[in-house]
Order: sequence, then C-alpha cells, then structure tokens
Amino acid sequence: MIKRKWFSAVLTSVFLFAGLFPLHYTNANAIEPNLDLKLNNPDVKLNPDQNVNPDVKLNPDVKLNPDIKLNPDIKLNPDVKLTQEIVKSLAVSSSNGRPRWTFKTKGEIRSTPAIGADGTVYFGSGDKKFYAVDRKGKKKWEIDSESEVFASPAIGSDGIIYVGMENKLYAIYPDGTIKWEFATKWDIDSTPAIGEDGTIYVGSGDGNLYAVNPDGKQKWKAKTEKPIYSSPAIGADGTIYIGSGDTNLYAIKPNGTTKWAFKTGDSIYTSPAIGADGTIYTGSGDRKLYAVNPNGKKKWELADVGFQSSPTVGANGIIYVSAGSKIYALKPDGKKEWEFATNKEVSSAPVVGADGTIYVGSEDKKLYAINPNNKKKWEFATGGFIASSPAIGPDGAVYIGSYDHNLYAVGMVSVAGVVLNKTELSLKAGQSETLQATVTPYNATFPDLAWSSDDDKIATVDDTGKITGVAAGKTRITATAEDGGYYRQCVVTVTAADIP
Repeated sequence: MIKRKWFSAVLTSVFLFAGLFPLHYTNANAIEPNLDLKLNNPDVKLNPDQNVNPDVKLNPDVKLNPDIKLNPDIKLNPDVKLTQEIVKSLAVSSSNGRPRWTFKTKGEIRSTPAIGADGTVYFGSGDKKFYAVDRKGKKKWEIDSESEVFASPAIGSDGIIYVGMENKLYAIYPDGTIKWEFATKWDIDSTPAIGEDGTIYVGSGDGNLYAVNPDGKQKWKAKTEKPIYSSPAIGADGTIYIGSGDTNLYAIKPNGTTKWAFKTGDSIYTSPAIGADGTIYTGSGDRKLYAVNPNGKKKWELADVGFQSSPTVGANGIIYVSAGSKIYALKPDGKKEWEFATNKEVSSAPVVGADGTIYVGSEDKKLYAINPNNKKKWEFATGGFIASSPAIGPDGAVYIGSYDHNLYAVGMVSVAGVVLNKTELSLKAGQSETLQATVTPYNATFPDLAWSSDDDKIATVDDTGKITGVAAGKTRITATAEDGGYYRQCVVTVTAADIP
C-alpha cells in the first residue's frame, strides 16, 4: 500500500512540474509523448520522516527563465502509470456546477425531470405543457394539457414515459405520440412507480392507488379515505408503500390487498423512501419523520423539526431530508449526522449522486451540491425559487426546474481542442481512408465533430471522417468541434487512379 507521505511527496513533485510547464486542460491523453517525469527511478528514495516546513513561502519575485527549453529527445517511460492516473483524475467532472444549457417555458416548473437513456429530458410546466428536450437543450416535442403539469414523469425500461395530466395517467412513446391514457376521478399529482413486471402504480386525488397494466388496463385499485398526493415506492418484495391525506402510510401487496396501515398525526403529502434493510421512512403533516419496520411497527420518530420534503436514502444508509431552511443527514437509528443551512425554506427532495454528493433546491433560488461531509461543493443560482427536485443524468449533470420558468442543465465540460491522427494523406482516385479525430478533454460534454472538404471535386468526407479520393488535386479536410469551434485539418493529395 502507498504510504500517505510518500504519495503526498509524489503529488508535490507532479504539481511543481506542472507549474513549470502547465497543461491547458487536465487530460491524460493531452500529455506530449516526449515528456518523461522519471518518477519511477528506483535509485531515488524519499525520506518518509521528512515533513514540510509550513513557514516556507514561495518567493513571488522569482520568474521563470524563458531560455529554459525542454529536451525534445526525452521519451515517455511506458512503465510510468502513476503520473497519467493522477492527471486523468484531475479531469473536470460533469458535476461541477457550470451551466450547460437553459430551456425556457412560459410557466413555473415544479415537476421533477426524468432522463431517458438517450439523454432526453422529460418534464411538465405551469404553462400547461409536457416537454421533451434533447440532451443539448433543444425541444423535441410538447404535449398540451388542460391544466398545469406539476406531476413528475417516470420512464419504463422500454422507454415509455408515464405522467399524470389532469385526471389521467398517460403512456407516451419517446417520439411524443400517446400510447394510451387511463382516467381516474380526480387530478393526478403523484409520480408513477413501475414494478418489475411492468405494472404502473399511481395515486390520485380521488383517494385511490391504481395498478395499471402496461396495455393501459386497470389491474386493481386500493382505496384510502382522502386524496393521495404522495408517490408510491416499491419494496424488494413487491410491496407498494404510499401515503394518504387520511394520515396513514399504507403497505399494499402486489395483488392490491392492504398489508397494513401505519397512522401518523396528520396528512401525508410526501413520498416514502425505503432503506436497504426494508425500513420505510416517511414525513407527515404533523412535522415528524417516521421510520417504520416492514411489519408496520414504528421503529422511531423525530419530532419538532418540521420535516417537509420527501426523504432520500443514500447508499451508505444515511437518510437525507429537509426541514425549514435546512438539509439533515440522519443515521439509520434516527440520530443526526449533520445539518446544512440554506437561506430559505426547502421543499425540494434531496437527491444523491453516484459519488455521494447531495443535490437539493431551495426557495432562496439556488441549487446546492453538498459533499457527504457536510461541506458545500458548489451552488448554482436561478432566477426563481425552487420547489422541483433535481434529477441526475448518466454523466453526472444535474437537471432542475425553477419558478423563473426555466429548466436548467447544470454541469459542463467544454471542448478545449481537437486531435487528428494525420495532417497529411495521399490517396488515389477511388481510394478511401478514415481519419481518427477526438476532442480534448476526453470527457467533454459535447464531443461531436463536423467534417468538411474544401473541394468535393477532389476529395469527399462523410460524417465518420471517411475520406474518398475523387480526382487528381490537393484539398483540405477539416474536423471541427461543434462545441467551441476548435478544428484540425488534414491536407489530402489525390492522384489519378491506376490504369488497368
């Protein structure tokens, strides 16, 4: 195992070297192949007992000698692994708080977005529309509704989108055509949950939890005594948990019969979350957070804080929930781990990223990214207060709606350059060869390239970089990054085809 002091010394060496010869972006592939740091010299030993003197300061008057040149004959030692891993680890993450794009609607956005496998973002708006926006922030389609769309969508494994609008549950194909609609007797504000067999579960203001088959036919309904605004959660055994305005948290079997009902002190509008051990966590209008065992018996409760968002359970079992202007991290036994304060009320449900970062919106108009140790990672300001909960895309970008009518995509890694495997190419008329072009850094958000030829009468190029000689002559092929406009060119010389 690498000792901490040894590793710190190596890092120090790397960064001192980077200070002399800075890279323009942190990408391992961008290191020039003639650069050798010689970090693996077996004759060099580091003193593990040596400590850095904290009183040593860098002299700001020391200037870099402009006459110092790199030796072009120095080659990269192929056995050096640590350096490239360090540089690659410094690559900018997509979860960095930088704006990616903004999509404007004509109404406030309370709906939590859902992201399809192709990066399409689906969400509703107060302008009475349900939207599909592509990964670059361009509208793909919209569906009109007779009332504001505040319900959040869910996406099935086959790509079908399910969302409540007015009193109906809609099933929508990814191209925007409606597959079917299922009518209830009151508005649907609940987010659907989808079982392993494809059954769609959704609550309605008419007080019923509905189970709907993938073909749009009702499977069963379970009645409660008041409207349901809570969204269902499905346990590992298929049990469906949902809160009701009648103050009860219900456990419903997959066949529609009630397993148990746990009574709280007031209406339940938030949605339950389920821990790895099967514990169900739910808030209530009585300002308490409850932990309920799978058998319906109370495990613990927390009072007098005023929990008002739906709870979220992290991979480590920590429960994240908002109350007042704060986000709380609670241990599975209900004891507080930490709290994080925003500047106004928080009704947005926290969401946890793959790296443990907690994301939550606040009525102070900001989206917060919080490290698992309670330290703020970054904040992103919008133009209105946030009631929508965030959604995380596959590359770590965060999507959230605001009362300023905008949907925001947050997290951007910009293109810094283009690399082409050849700058000169010779072909005979009729011959083809494909150039290899990549953007830097390797994890740029939008790495798309556009190809063009200065003269299609001499050589053509398709969207994959395949060049075909047409007639004798010389022309240039250009690969241009759509993000930033960076480009590289290859000079192509075409000679006449051989005569048989």
